[in-house]
Amino acid sequence: MNKRIISMNMSALILAGLFHCAVQAEDVSATLSITGQVTQNDTVPCSLYLNTDYVQLIGKTDTLINQNDNATGGANIQINIGGNSYSNECKTLADEGKLAYKFVGTADDADGTVLANSDVTYGAAKGVGVGVFVGDSGNNKFQPLRINHDVLTAKSWGNTIVLQMVKLNGKEVTAGKVQSALTIQFERL
Repeated sequence: MNKRIISMNMSALILAGLFHCAVQAEDVSATLSITGQVTQNDTVPCSLYLNTDYVQLIGKTDTLINQNDNATGGANIQINIGGNSYSNECKTLADEGKLAYKFVGTADDADGTVLANSDVTYGAAKGVGVGVFVGDSGNNKFQPLRINHDVLTAKSWGNTIVLQMVKLNGKEVTAGKVQSALTIQFERL
């Protein structure tokens, strides 16, 4: 009788073990995101830095400049080359006119030339965008730079851009909150 009970218990244990193995046999996958860049052997990796990473703009609905007009004020942002061991080589490239900055972001839905107001919550401003303007180039000073299109030639001693809220062409302005994001990247010339 004891042998029969032991035999039945052993059979039950074996079945339980097989069932346990079957339950744990499901695989769990993992995803790995991979990014990179292939460059020519003679390409020097350059980096830029800004004097600030946050800007607060204030404007009044009746005094906003029109989209594509020259800037009349706003926030000055200093762009400098540096921050890595290749800073001197990158500044030389800038002196040779081989580096420029491109301004990338979500463009407005009017002319597509300024940063859109990405705030769509209750209380968000309507008919308003954020313009990017040349801040330091002689006769071109305060001229608009078209988002995702124009470039600004880099200077080894630094560049200045101006950010200012603008009234979008063909849109009615409504007061409210404004939020935008701008990426500044190098372009090789």
